[in-house]
Amino acid sequence: MVAHGTRKSDGAAVYAVPSRSEANRWHLVVVNGLHLACDCVAGHWGRYCAHRAAVRARLELEAAVRRDAREREAERAFHAAARKLARATLTSSGSGSDEAMRWWMHGGDWDRTGGGAA
Repeated sequence: MVAHGTRKSDGAAVYAVPSRSEANRWHLVVVNGLHLACDCVAGHWGRYCAHRAAVRARLELEAAVRRDAREREAERAFHAAARKLARATLTSSGSGSDEAMRWWMHGGDWDRTGGGAA
């Protein structure tokens, strides 16, 4: 797949996929919702083709990348909230003697917490 764009008439995504059987020939795959339509011979007869398979693989990869990014962002937000809670817990006790909490706050690195080697 070398190009993609949007069809002006209805906003459907359009992908240009090279033909596997003809040199210098491109097939257009139109994505309209969950429906993929290709202008190749197989697509004309309603059969699944390599062009639609290539577009589907790309769409699945893009969805996985977006999903991974959302998961990483949620994990970052969770850890930020946990650090904020841990800081509040450490500063509210006044004693500062919660070694386990300090160890966790510094990513399990005893050298940074002053707790000695593990």
